Amino acid sequence: MLRAAGEMSESVVIVGEAVDGKEGVVLCARAHPDAVVLDVEMPGMDGIEALPKLRADTPGVKIAMFSSDDLRRPEAERAGADGYFLKLDTSPFDLLDELVAMVRGAHATA
Repeated sequence: MLRAAGEMSESVVIVGEAVDGKEGVVLCARAHPDAVVLDVEMPGMDGIEALPKLRADTPGVKIAMFSSDDLRRPEAERAGADGYFLKLDTSPFDLLDELVAMVRGAHATA
């Protein structure tokens, strides 16, 4: 759904999609995106484990964590997430708006 919302957006270009954290780290190192959405729970390397690797390989990237619950929010914040969004509370369009705001320097609201 996020990809479909991005394809309808005039301010967002989706440069890739990964199935797990390891693939996401490799993709980001190649694409150097402005922002990344990481699912907290992924097979293999989860989003929180991938976050510091993304920071090291792609300095300045804004990273939004996406989760079904708040249980790992403190862990994500300690790891340096720029935002933490709940899947049930955040539409794909709202998440894209938040990403654009983060890239432009606004603090994440969620």
